[in-house]
Amino acid sequence: TFDIRVPAHLRSQGHGTAAMYDLIEWADELGVALDIWCEPDPELCSPGKLAAWYTRFGFERTGETMPGAIRMLRPVA
Repeated sequence: TFDIRVPAHLRSQGHGTAAMYDLIEWADELGVALDIWCEPDPELCSPGKLAAWYTRFGFERTGETMPGAIRMLRPVA
């Protein structure tokens, strides 16, 4: 289990995107799926906006939710 967050003062500079590409490369090398709960900071963006960001990387919504969070899965590549 990982909890990955980009500090507020470093957002919108590509750090999250770079980290996601590294995580995806690692998962693909290992042949594993990525299963996440995207839980945005409510002061910065909505769960839907964050889910759209993850969709760019091949994640799909599972349909499961909990207050303020959406579960997403990136299948094995």
